[in-house]
Amino acid sequence: NVRLPGHAALDVQAQGDVYGTTKSNVYLVDSGDFGFVGVVAYADKALSGEAMELLANARLVVIPVGNAGLSLDPEDALKLVKDLNAEFVMPVHFDDGKTTYEVPQSPVETFVGLTGKEAEFYEGKLNTKKLTAGEDGFKVIVIKP
Repeated sequence: NVRLPGHAALDVQAQGDVYGTTKSNVYLVDSGDFGFVGVVAYADKALSGEAMELLANARLVVIPVGNAGLSLDPEDALKLVKDLNAEFVMPVHFDDGKTTYEVPQSPVETFVGLTGKEAEFYEGKLNTKKLTAGEDGFKVIVIKP
């Protein structure tokens, strides 16, 4: 475990993938006025209680949803997002039509469709000062390259 001012990291079991990855991390970053951002980095779909406790403090969760290689499948990613109860979720590591992955990924629309919500799409970057929370649970935020 790493403890540094402004962030915390926790070693977790990786999902196991075509690369033979066995260890990964979850991160909690203090982004200042916006609050905490949790990052799930290629972790197994069944995070430990300690990892869930760390990420429970996140206002926004960044999670890989591409369904292959180092990503969770969209259903498992959605379950994790619901369990964490964050205000915002930012799916990453999906087929965006521009990035080439060694292992093909599902499009982000697969994950978004499962949420039953309409995503907010941003080009290139996100200004968190302009984010407003959803009224019925989390809001899906997608950054397109």
